Amino acid sequence: MIIDKAGASVTYWRRRYNGLKLHNKTPVNHLRYLPFPPTFRTTIPKDKIANWLESYVDMMEINFWTGTTLDDADYDVSTQRWTAHVRRSNGTTRALRPRHIVLATSVSGP
Repeated sequence: MIIDKAGASVTYWRRRYNGLKLHNKTPVNHLRYLPFPPTFRTTIPKDKIANWLESYVDMMEINFWTGTTLDDADYDVSTQRWTAHVRRSNGTTRALRPRHIVLATSVSGP
């Protein structure tokens, strides 16, 4: 499961300046199980990346909750699981029990 505080899975990519491209070459930015098509340019523009990420979420059937924030989390050593408390944009809260939590805040996120 992926949670994101933005209202859409690629909001931050779409908000960036028009000339933004990936700094690395295409072959090192492939996503697992679904590499970029050979027709993609060597450096991929932001809107193409945004479209690809939306498609990837759909094709890989990723459980992606937008408009959701992580309020807090506690680790239980005996069960080796986290209890993660999340808040949806509609105000509802939920306790999740994942094995892992990865925080990806980005170097230039809002």
